[in-house]
Amino acid sequence: MQTYEVTDAANHNRGGVTAEGDILVSGQQGFAWVTADGTQRDPHTGTSTDAVNCAALDTEGNVWLASSNEGLVRYSPGCFASPNLAAGLTDLDINAVTAAGGQYYAAVNQGLLAFDSDWQPVSNKLTQALAGVHVQSLMTDSRGRLWCGTYSELGLVRYDTGSGELVFFNQSNGLGSTRIRVAFELRDGIVAVGTQDGLALIRGDKVVAFYDKDSGLETQSILCIAQAPDGTLLAGSAGSGIYALAQDGSITKFSYEQGLEDGVVLRILQEEDGRSAFVSAGSHLYYWADATFRRLDGLRIGPGSIFDLYERDGKLWLLQDSGIYALDKARILAGETPHATQYGTARGLTGSLRVNTCNYMAPDGSLYLTTRNGVSVFDFREISAPMPPLVINSIRVDDRTYESPEQLTPGA
Repeated sequence: MQTYEVTDAANHNRGGVTAEGDILVSGQQGFAWVTADGTQRDPHTGTSTDAVNCAALDTEGNVWLASSNEGLVRYSPGCFASPNLAAGLTDLDINAVTAAGGQYYAAVNQGLLAFDSDWQPVSNKLTQALAGVHVQSLMTDSRGRLWCGTYSELGLVRYDTGSGELVFFNQSNGLGSTRIRVAFELRDGIVAVGTQDGLALIRGDKVVAFYDKDSGLETQSILCIAQAPDGTLLAGSAGSGIYALAQDGSITKFSYEQGLEDGVVLRILQEEDGRSAFVSAGSHLYYWADATFRRLDGLRIGPGSIFDLYERDGKLWLLQDSGIYALDKARILAGETPHATQYGTARGLTGSLRVNTCNYMAPDGSLYLTTRNGVSVFDFREISAPMPPLVINSIRVDDRTYESPEQLTPGA
């Protein structure tokens, strides 16, 4: 006899076994899916499937749940994985996710959550220091240290995962803001920090520069940071376009005069050639080359802003509220309207995506996404969806109907 603990489906209503030997457990408080080897899968159902009376798995891999509260609910297979079940992240709104020192970290409005390599919750000196603190951003530098941007008097917190050392950068030592939006490591090891009140540079343990309105930043809120091949720092602002900070300390603004019609810059994606970039601003996507911007219209994606973007395998991957859209990059630049493949909740995304959050690209190429329902992991591969077994009862050709045909050869 084998015993399985399925607390997510407490007060069991019904159990069933699939052709593959998986066990589907329907419960008054949810649904559980246990594979033949005893592993409990996360079906990404959240709390929307209470009072499940029965469950079934169809030939396409979709799970159908009959719920007294929600009616008939279908969950489709997808290209997302999720640690929500093991980590206890279901229904949590995540601000940032990353990995450092062999552990995973998730930032929320009430603190910082840490997990071991199997996504089991753990506690350490950092999580204790940030208990109850609004943590907005996370960044792991080239030395494996974790930088945590907070919306609190703590400011920016640096954690050495090896020694456990904590270093705080805030208004007491030169960081002119208590609202940290983003941290970005430059190639020379300096950490650029975008805040609600300006742009800071940290070298070693010191804030060596802070740029605000007095330095020429008309809009002081910095939402994103990138670096050009020549070392120029590119900072996307929340209203005045892009500020380019040269290595000599001079600042140049790129905005409406250069064709950037939207001043709120959410992301800057540098091209490999170093001479151009894609820019997400407002609710549009721009191509930035030769110091001018070209708006890329005609994209068949969802409404609203592009929160983040990536380039991979000749495609642009655009993140919006409803999920990820994959489009052919060459066709976009040619002014065409390429087909957009959407990867959203119907394909396994655990929740809608959010603006001004920090996702994490793992060394294996997996993208860890912050959602309004925990963390989703995207693998950038097309979904393999083979046709299910079919029974064809009849085929009509012109005015003739063939009943139960075994083979038809079209005539010339």
